[in-house]
Amino acid sequence: MAILLGGEDVGTLARVPFDGGAPREVLESVSGADWGPDGESLAVVRTVSGKYRLEYPIGTVLYETENRPPVMPRVSADGKLVAFFDFDVEVGDYALCVIGPDHPRQVLSRGWRAIGALNWSPDNHEIWFSGGQPGGDPALYAVTLSGAQRLVSQTGGMIVMQDVARDGRVLLTTVNSRLGILYLSPNGAQRDLAWLDSSLLYDLSNDAQSIVFAELSSGQGRNSAIYIRKTDGSPAVQLAYGYRPSLSPDGKWVVCIHREGERSTLMLLPTGPGESRFPKIEGMHFDGVEWFPDNKRILFTANEIGHATRTWMYDLETNRSTPITPEGTRGTRVSPDGHWFVTVDPHKLLLSPVGGGDSRTIVDLQPGESVVRWSTDGRFLFLHQREPASIKISRLNVASRHKEPWLVVKVPEPGAQFLGPLALSADGKACAATFQRDLANLFLVRGLK
Repeated sequence: MAILLGGEDVGTLARVPFDGGAPREVLESVSGADWGPDGESLAVVRTVSGKYRLEYPIGTVLYETENRPPVMPRVSADGKLVAFFDFDVEVGDYALCVIGPDHPRQVLSRGWRAIGALNWSPDNHEIWFSGGQPGGDPALYAVTLSGAQRLVSQTGGMIVMQDVARDGRVLLTTVNSRLGILYLSPNGAQRDLAWLDSSLLYDLSNDAQSIVFAELSSGQGRNSAIYIRKTDGSPAVQLAYGYRPSLSPDGKWVVCIHREGERSTLMLLPTGPGESRFPKIEGMHFDGVEWFPDNKRILFTANEIGHATRTWMYDLETNRSTPITPEGTRGTRVSPDGHWFVTVDPHKLLLSPVGGGDSRTIVDLQPGESVVRWSTDGRFLFLHQREPASIKISRLNVASRHKEPWLVVKVPEPGAQFLGPLALSADGKACAATFQRDLANLFLVRGLK
């Protein structure tokens, strides 16, 4: 039996015999694995030098990416192909793919925002998978190697397939899932600010008066509905359709990514009266976007066709885009004075100058630790480390490099888990995060075709 040690999402792959004994460690930095048909070889997803590799068998690299790790590798019954979900950087959601030693990476199905699980069908001719698209109900689908897709089954909740037997029996769970938004005010009072049943938080205003979120259950094409809502619980206001919204420091604009077919563009949405704007940035596939503190520039991460992902600065007054990181490097969180931004390798937090020059290491990061934001005065960086039922927030003094515990946020309901971004107010005293609560039933199903 293969197990993962030491982590919720990433850990050390180990093997354990069914007749007992201590685990034998096999491989570090693993996020996914599956047995080959011989019962000895393994397909694994692991991180090496900041890149994500799909290997089958271990040591043979089939696929490598810098964007996000491949998800749920599953080896076919003949051992010739590995199916997996891959984050599609061109449009910002997941694609179902297959690959093999003699089979180049092939995309079978695109456009999946919510993904459950995948397995090969009993006859090995299809891949069965559960997923959902913006504005649609999640369901169980099948797709052939030629890309022909069909609906297999649908229920009132998300279907998560656990396993498929050779005789056609399917072990699956049906999950009724809800995404809520926990808002923790400066005085410690809690409020759920979710609007519908799938509210994914993205931003909290500097003054802690408003949140910006996407409603995953409401969409248009490949875009989700974007809302802004006051933290006093006033009704939410829908702004447009897009994804990954970011609120400007002055609270007057939201910038987001808007997907149109295989293309993506940036879109500026006024939070009050006014018209939407579309910055003219050609030839880019956008992956992330946020604001400079001056409200006049935008930091975005994207890749040009044929080039690796990098981070750019866009000036709203001159309509000029300037790369500020080399290809393959991502930047985020510009300092309040506009002179520095954060870059993160797998183990270190670095500051890089906006105007160009050498980066400097600030502190070593703990596993799973990442940057949330700067304090208003630029003296501190807030970091967070996520656990299934809590988030530990710390405050780092940039000059002295001293880090101290700041806040611990716990899920508001038993059995819930945090997911998605954490947002803090400028003083770090108010925060907001999305939590997910699932109610699942396990079924053994016969007769699915």
